[in-house]
Amino acid sequence: MGIDMVVLLIDYNALQELLSLATIDLIGKLESSTLARPIADPEMERQFDIDAGAEILDFLESGELESPEGMLLLARWSAIGEWEAWEGRTFIYIETLLGREVEHVDELYEPEIWLELIENISTFTKKEYSNAVVMDWMQRREKLGESLDEKSDPHILPTMEAHQRNAEGLFHVLQMSKKEGIGLLLGREHMPASKWMLDGKKLKDVEN
Repeated sequence: MGIDMVVLLIDYNALQELLSLATIDLIGKLESSTLARPIADPEMERQFDIDAGAEILDFLESGELESPEGMLLLARWSAIGEWEAWEGRTFIYIETLLGREVEHVDELYEPEIWLELIENISTFTKKEYSNAVVMDWMQRREKLGESLDEKSDPHILPTMEAHQRNAEGLFHVLQMSKKEGIGLLLGREHMPASKWMLDGKKLKDVEN
């Protein structure tokens, strides 16, 4: 299994409300299950409330909310949804939208790239983008001399369906990120919290 790229849609109002709370008040609300969380996007998944809250409480035993690690946990609580995909596969989704190749994996996380993706997504419908991603994937397989015959490779159909789901999910994320009050938090599995990007700023540089 590969490393996952992770993209979260953040409700800025919810995040600011969390940051305005004194630590003792935050703990009290979490322990009494009275801490408000933004309504989840019905088209997306996100961390369960109980898990997100437990991670914050565990962290507060030794950590500070003002740290990047604390900010990341509060941002996850403030997320209306998350999108994840194998990092290796995201080259297809991103390059299809950019219309050019991305030379290095680090470029996948550059703020300028994501601004371009948000701008370019308006040139597609969800179905058009999904189809373009599948076509790109098929062409890549053909160049590598790999079969597209289901009888030769039983993984062909499930892989194609996964690309369709991922593409449609990313399309939704990029469209939603244009809405007022919604931020885009970008990172990857095992990435230090300080390197996660919230609308182009590393969490260590985001003002509380």
